[in-house]
Amino acid sequence: MARRAGISPERVGGIVLAAGASVRAGCSKALATLDGEPFVLRVARALSEGGAAEVVVVVGPPREAAIRAALSAAELVGVRAARNPAPERGMRSSMLVGLDALGAVDAALVALVDQPRVRADTIAALLGAPGAPLVRPVYAGARGHPILVRRALFAALRDAPDGASARDALAGAPAVDLDVDDPGVADRLDTLEAIRRAGGRAPGAG
Repeated sequence: MARRAGISPERVGGIVLAAGASVRAGCSKALATLDGEPFVLRVARALSEGGAAEVVVVVGPPREAAIRAALSAAELVGVRAARNPAPERGMRSSMLVGLDALGAVDAALVALVDQPRVRADTIAALLGAPGAPLVRPVYAGARGHPILVRRALFAALRDAPDGASARDALAGAPAVDLDVDDPGVADRLDTLEAIRRAGGRAPGAG
């Protein structure tokens, strides 16, 4: 897995949010495939090739074991899993698990596992954006993911009150909205129908 050198002097880690139960999809979104590759591997690969020094995939019950097995089989360099024991607490809880697992980084790229078409060059563009604490990709007027969260905002995520969402914690933060030519940042392949429309397959589908 080749990483793109010289994009940013910062040490940047990637976080893939894959701890949800995928209730709407009725199957594991992380293990759904596009072009024969599980979503979780495609997202992790894009983050790494785009410039993340390491990538943490946040997993949780009930599909933790299957996702860990897929990561292990792929042997992606610099990609590992971390467990969120209570993903029902929401996306912010998984972001905090990811930040704790990454340790000393200057910024974190936070990606959704149901966006397998995001490109590595989009990740590189986010890293090359001006140094605002928060950088968000925008495609056709719609904000998307992955987002780049710099260290200045880590405390806001950690110190938000119980029940606060990641959006609540980051509300009002100085941000740059970066226009990108990548429809993948606006994907939400969170239903079986959406997965199929995008050319994907449910896990185990022939």
